[in-house]
Amino acid sequence: MKAVIQKAAGLLLFTSMMTACSVDNATVADIGIGGSGYVATGTITGFGSVFVNGIEFETTATSFDVDDEMASQAALRIGMVVRVNGSVNADGITGTATRILYDNELEGPISAIVLNANLTKTLTILGTDVVVDSGDTVFEGTTFNALSVDNVVEISGYHTANDEIQATLVDFKSASWDSDTIVEIKGVISQLSGTNFKVSKVNVNALAANLTDLPAGLANGAYVEVKGTYQSGTNTINAIEVEAEEIELGDDGDSASIEGYITRYVSISDFDIDGHRVDASSAELEPSGITLSIGEKVEAEGTLNNGILVATEVEVRAGSAEISAYVETVDLVNKIFTLRVVAFQPVITVKMNTATRTEDDTASNNDALTDLASGDFVEVAAFESAATTVTASRVSRKAQPAEKIVLQGVMTGQLIDSITILGVNFPVDVSTTSYDSAYSSAVINQSVIRIEDVIGVGGVNAEGTADRVELEEQ
Repeated sequence: MKAVIQKAAGLLLFTSMMTACSVDNATVADIGIGGSGYVATGTITGFGSVFVNGIEFETTATSFDVDDEMASQAALRIGMVVRVNGSVNADGITGTATRILYDNELEGPISAIVLNANLTKTLTILGTDVVVDSGDTVFEGTTFNALSVDNVVEISGYHTANDEIQATLVDFKSASWDSDTIVEIKGVISQLSGTNFKVSKVNVNALAANLTDLPAGLANGAYVEVKGTYQSGTNTINAIEVEAEEIELGDDGDSASIEGYITRYVSISDFDIDGHRVDASSAELEPSGITLSIGEKVEAEGTLNNGILVATEVEVRAGSAEISAYVETVDLVNKIFTLRVVAFQPVITVKMNTATRTEDDTASNNDALTDLASGDFVEVAAFESAATTVTASRVSRKAQPAEKIVLQGVMTGQLIDSITILGVNFPVDVSTTSYDSAYSSAVINQSVIRIEDVIGVGGVNAEGTADRVELEEQ
């Protein structure tokens, strides 16, 4: 019997249709050997082939389904959350995709924008809060700063425990909208009365809608995608089509990997990733010793067993570390480079892997960064994996001249003249360094602190003293 994911209450919930299977002690490299079924749901991080969840999938014989239309690989974008069906080779990092499916989470006009303190914005789209990140979200046809109220955008991303969507991709559709603009939203039907109901926080009038994809008709609790036109005055979508939203995850016993945010956590043997139940009691954790909790972005890989992903490995996919600095040394063979944030202080080692998203804003335009060199200026988003080492989720080479040196991470030390993050004692000056009001509550070994050092005009290095210090999170 096929396993089925159904999203409910804004989160993915797996149904009881998944049947039992046994799990052996296979390693990650064993998963998918011999062409057995494999499915990955996650963000596209690179091309050539297609990189999803740290696996490079060969696509020479792949079918592509993009927003319910047959397409080609050219229609895919970095940042899209996709489902890949296929197989994985014995090395655990290459495979073959038979089918790749993409379907956006939300499309419609932005009705409100709130700038948050941590370089993110919250967009309200059809009543749904969407968080975009200046560093981690991919923007197509627009930018973080250019987003405006009334812009029509398409969103791909993950649901969080806060009933928000954390956007991985924002695709600009038009500068404004009118009564003919088609919008899309997914959610659970509630408050059904005749052909009127609610999905998320928006009203739906389905009197004239095509319901052929709902053989049992409209029903409370059904997870659907609604397409139609929007009336802002009544917060109503006049639906032209209502479709059932079901995603076949795989056959009984198939291997799977799922990326997303932990939306429920009881114990290491009972938690949800994007609403899907996971048992990681026997899993290898990366980095080792990490404490999982609600809100962590992770990727779990294992085998489906009676509606549960029994994980053999769980990897953190995002962290609090951010670094903007000049590259000092590069080891392309081992995908390692170092950054010198402050002169005469330890370098920070950055490790990349097949799950690292790479970008290039320079003239070289090599998104794979296979020519990364000493002296390049990069922005890194990562999680802290050792005292002076991070594992990158994103590396972006920036055009020079750079604007500022940035060091963000857990504060491990504080003196009157320095703040320590990732082994770097970053100098501060009581007369020139600016602090946000929240910094006074910062706690050593707990608080995430952001330090910025503006680079002088014409200079290649900042002066080495913090210009701005902010508390990002406790």
